Amino acid sequence: MMRRIGRIGLAAVSVAWSAACQNDTPLGPGDPLSAGEAASISNQVIALAFGAFDFGDVGGSASFVPNPAANAAGAPVDIDYSASVSASCPVSGTAGISVAVAGTIDDQTGAGNLTLDISSSMSDCAVQTDGLTFTLNTNPDLVLAGSFEFADGALASQSVFTFDGGFDWSASDGRAGSCVYDVTVTMETDGAFVESGTVCGVSIAA
Repeated sequence: MMRRIGRIGLAAVSVAWSAACQNDTPLGPGDPLSAGEAASISNQVIALAFGAFDFGDVGGSASFVPNPAANAAGAPVDIDYSASVSASCPVSGTAGISVAVAGTIDDQTGAGNLTLDISSSMSDCAVQTDGLTFTLNTNPDLVLAGSFEFADGALASQSVFTFDGGFDWSASDGRAGSCVYDVTVTMETDGAFVESGTVCGVSIAA
């Protein structure tokens, strides 16, 4: 179940970027950042955040707190999963990644509810695309938040995610600017996504 939550959150953000980056028009204030560059940078930022954790492993600094009544057959289990790590960026620099998953799941019936919150704070986080190095500093932190309702082990209702925050960037070719996220992603029970909001100043709707 935890790995499913991670995959769903990653898919939600990736779909929003696909909707925003359909051409190479400049994005965001400051010097031009093409949509292709923005998409590549964002994909690396997203992969860094989600790759910092194995959502199926609650070891390390994470915590998994069962309901005291969970010994009874069919009793729901309270989930409180939280962890923070410092992840190395692809070229140099670091990103402080925090994740929290909380809610209740009945392992017998597959029913329950969970909330997901992932935040990323990048400090001189360098990535590469098209032969250029881009150095990123979050301003403010990037935050993905959403909630899920389950029945029989499957999504039982519409899920809504928000993806907010932004980063200042500078490129090895001398350009510099900023990118801001203000995205809402709605996921239906059949897996279909609908996005709205803005990415680097570009409106998205799909």
